[in-house]
Amino acid sequence: MYDTLEWGTPVLYMRSPDGRLFDIKKEETVEKESFRRYREYVQTSWTHGELREKEAKELKEFANELKVPPSAAADIESEVMGETKEAILERREQAVKENYRKAVEAAWTDHDLSNAEAAQLHALSTELDLSPNAAADIERKFMDDTVEAIIQRQTGEEERRRRHLKELYDRARRSHQNQEWEAVGDVFEQIHSEDQNYPDPEGLLASSSDALEQEQRAADLYDRGQRHIKTEEWQQALECFEEVQRLEPGFRETEELLSRVRRELAPPPTVVVSDLSGQAVSQARHTLVSGGLRLRVQKERPSDIVPEGQIIGQSPAAGREVQSGTSVSVTVSSGPLTVEVPDLVGTLHE
Repeated sequence: MYDTLEWGTPVLYMRSPDGRLFDIKKEETVEKESFRRYREYVQTSWTHGELREKEAKELKEFANELKVPPSAAADIESEVMGETKEAILERREQAVKENYRKAVEAAWTDHDLSNAEAAQLHALSTELDLSPNAAADIERKFMDDTVEAIIQRQTGEEERRRRHLKELYDRARRSHQNQEWEAVGDVFEQIHSEDQNYPDPEGLLASSSDALEQEQRAADLYDRGQRHIKTEEWQQALECFEEVQRLEPGFRETEELLSRVRRELAPPPTVVVSDLSGQAVSQARHTLVSGGLRLRVQKERPSDIVPEGQIIGQSPAAGREVQSGTSVSVTVSSGPLTVEVPDLVGTLHE
């Protein structure tokens, strides 16, 4: 439809669907300006040859603001960037997901995830500008759960394991206080089966091992000392039991055995031999026994001075100091010496 201005210049105009009239040439000029501005914005966004989601969103908003049709915007984007922003984002998203997938797969090789590996994956997803949902989907695919859930679960398991190890260590401490050395070693076997490097700040295991070794040495010496007693090797037995007493005071019956050995080795007490002269044998025996000595009758000898049955000599002599239990030999008087007189009757007559 054509209309004529007052000065005769023809103008091309059209009626819009709402009934308004608009200048076609003017609209074309505005459209070209919008296209130009959008192209410049796309060029600026594509300066580094990259397009992130934020920049793509800004492009879309700017195209809407300039009223650039989607098809025209797509043409401009393809002209400047080689493809549309949607295609670029999709391709970039696929590359990002593949990159993150490889990282997740590498971290999960041993089917375990350390805190350090979790932190690295989180940093990578942030660097790649990967959405939390997309990252979670990839994690679930390869690990059957998200990094966050796995770390939370492992943290709970680690806390339970830590409490269990502490309970075991407390048990080892109680056994150590009760001097149950083998029990301490058994508990530490359990501890080390779960954590080989679990600390032992109180040195329970080392001191228990030393005590157990010392106890075993004491037991060996004790048995050896008993063998020496059987063979009456009193000095060797004494050395064994004294060492047992030093290593393990109160070990079994060491005290009693040590007393016995010392009695065997102690010299017997000494006594002074009494003067038995003139005593009868029975009286002399009583005298000696009461003094810790023994009587041994050696022989009889005639004596004109000492009556028969009384002691006229002894050995050891009276006044000598001898060991208790010594035997004293005595000589007993058999009375005056008698001579048989032959019958001389009738001898002189002849």
